Amino acid sequence: MMKTRHARVRVSVLGVALGVLVRTSLARADEMPPPPQRASASPVPEVSATPAAVSSTAVPPPDESDRVIEERLTGIFANVDELSEVQPTVRFGVVRLRGTTSGAETRRRAEELAKATPGVVFVDNDIEGVTDVAEQIEPTLGRFVKRLEAIVQRAPLYGVALGMVALFAVLAGVVRRWRAPFRLLIRRPIVRDMAQQISAILLVLVGLLIGLELLDATALVGAVLGAAGVVGIALGFAFRDIAENYLASILLGVRQPFSANDHVVIEGHEGKVIRLTMRETVLMTLDGNHVRLPNALVFKAVVLNYTANPFRRFQVSVGVAVTSDLGEAQAVGNATLRQTPGVAAEPPPFTRIEELGDSNVLVKVFGWVDQREADWFKVRSESVRRVKSAFDAAGIDMPVPMQRVQLDALQPELREKEREVRRELGESELAEASVEVAPDDVLEKQIAVDRSVQKDEDLLDAAAQP
Repeated sequence: MMKTRHARVRVSVLGVALGVLVRTSLARADEMPPPPQRASASPVPEVSATPAAVSSTAVPPPDESDRVIEERLTGIFANVDELSEVQPTVRFGVVRLRGTTSGAETRRRAEELAKATPGVVFVDNDIEGVTDVAEQIEPTLGRFVKRLEAIVQRAPLYGVALGMVALFAVLAGVVRRWRAPFRLLIRRPIVRDMAQQISAILLVLVGLLIGLELLDATALVGAVLGAAGVVGIALGFAFRDIAENYLASILLGVRQPFSANDHVVIEGHEGKVIRLTMRETVLMTLDGNHVRLPNALVFKAVVLNYTANPFRRFQVSVGVAVTSDLGEAQAVGNATLRQTPGVAAEPPPFTRIEELGDSNVLVKVFGWVDQREADWFKVRSESVRRVKSAFDAAGIDMPVPMQRVQLDALQPELREKEREVRRELGESELAEASVEVAPDDVLEKQIAVDRSVQKDEDLLDAAAQP
């Protein structure tokens, strides 16, 4: 009994001594300086031991971060109708998408949303497409129904906008047909027509702008104008000739180098003007044929207008013998033209001696014709006939280019008899009935018929048209 008690006391004392020894060793270890650290390629940054530092730089455990990502994606998908059946699961930043969608585009959108979420490392897209036709049509049908409901709700506003556009379109039509104020302000027909067209277009544009403003769609105007500008530039390069003719027609209409029925010569083409359109100038030749000239060519060409000045001069060239009395020839020529119907008294006729040749002297007799009262071609033709007859009657020789033998011993009686015969012949011809030299209206009648048949737009001055 005593031995057992002594043994227990020894064990207790030994345990106490062993505990004191362990505590002493731990205290000495805390007091000793830390051993030097070895150099490392990637040193570990020191972390402050203060509670504030620990709380600010602490990184949540992987499970907490995955839970946040999963909740965020679940909330996003729940608010998108097409993705409401998609269920995301996240583990260590890897997102796995399960569920069904209406198509490949919806699957792609779900994957993009998952990749855009912070903290996502990889996305495993296991979304399946819906195979049921009804389920595939239902989302599209739902969107269509919503848009239809929105249109029905905004129907009164659409009606007001269309009403404004229709009102301004009607006003534009009235301006396009109401020519009275434009006639008072603008004399040129092409400028007047352009002003009417531009006014009508501006009214239509104002109506469209008001309608778009009511629908809150004015941004569409900028897009349309930008596209129209690009298309206009492309078309301008592609149809350069057409654009050049159009611009030339506007300039010709403003300048008015000729009017309807004017007798002109353009690039060697002679005729009377029928009309000036936005593309071409139409002439009727003296033979009654149509000639269509591009306006770009007409604008650049030299235009000879015989009708712009009503007085037009003609000449009759006569070769007389070198032995003839030139003063007498001039007097006979002037007197003959003054008596010819259609030759204007002012400016008066006159005669010039132009050239002294080998076998004759060239004499030119000039006269003027008022084209408003007489036809130039008829008057010139009659003048040639009368001058020739007058020279024959006056005994003025008009030699032909040939050689002849003249006998100086010709009896004076025969020469005087020949002169009397010529004088009698000339007087009888001059005593004929008056020649008709009125202006020829054959082409004018044909042009009037052509205008009545053709409905092309004419840019020439309407006052000059018959």
